Amino acid sequence: MAWWECEEAFFQQPLYVLPDPKHSTGEQRFYALGVTNIGRLLFLVLTRLKHKIRAISARDVSKKERKAYYEEAQEDAKA
Repeated sequence: MAWWECEEAFFQQPLYVLPDPKHSTGEQRFYALGVTNIGRLLFLVLTRLKHKIRAISARDVSKKERKAYYEEAQEDAKA
């Protein structure tokens, strides 16, 4: 996966970013579910460094994460 695919997810909607307190021991971490320009769903692990966002890891979503992403997106569309 290229770095630019991870970056694309931040410019597409919907993007879900949530805190990850379980893995936030030395620094505050977040995870995100987002989609690239070509529709690839990604699971991203992030941290903030001052005013920048640093991606720690990225992978394709699991079946469970894919289902959660689309269910949440469907709920958001109704609102």
